[in-house]
Amino acid sequence: MMRAVAVALALGLAACGGASTAPRALPVGPHAAVAARALACRVPAARIGRRYVVFAVAGNLHRQRYRSLAAARWEEVLLAAPTPTPSATPAPTPTPTASASPSASPSPTPSASASPLARASGIALEQYYGIYTLAHGHAGCAYLLTTLSGAPFPDTQPPFNAIAVAEPKLVGPAAYVPTSNKGTLTLTVARLTAQGGRGSFTLTLDSGKRYGSGRVDFYGRTRLAP
Repeated sequence: MMRAVAVALALGLAACGGASTAPRALPVGPHAAVAARALACRVPAARIGRRYVVFAVAGNLHRQRYRSLAAARWEEVLLAAPTPTPSATPAPTPTPTASASPSASPSPTPSASASPLARASGIALEQYYGIYTLAHGHAGCAYLLTTLSGAPFPDTQPPFNAIAVAEPKLVGPAAYVPTSNKGTLTLTVARLTAQGGRGSFTLTLDSGKRYGSGRVDFYGRTRLAP
């Protein structure tokens, strides 16, 4: 269960490969908060009506080299405008009572450096950030989240200590509409340092046919506090 939770938190989505064809809302993942603060993704903004490859795959980082697990999955999605959510009638503002304490202190503001995934796992993480590019198509944002100590995430089987994420660069609300293209993924990144690293991936359809290939370029690293 911890594996599924970690992957879902990393991407901010349900796992790829769902059978539904209805647009699904695109929640904001913990990596997006970091990217919005200072780590701009150096690719053009994603456009409604275009197709993009997305994935959130578990793997292991060892001696500056990352490799995805054998069960890694990817999915092609159509980026669509989200379905508007009907707004609820606002509740009336309650009238303050005399018993309210004027000395009550406000709730503390959460730290901007805290990550939901880091809090969920209870350990410090490092995040590499950069871009991914398909050989025959689009580019998007890439992230690699790994435990700071190098130890596996708790309760994972098979064990893994890193999660690689790829998604389009979003500048506003959007929804993913799954297409029929999805399958398995092999991703390798070599010589990761504080300045980043470079790697490549291969996409294979569930039919066994090769879908395409691409590369990832990480150009920085930051730390996420639990």
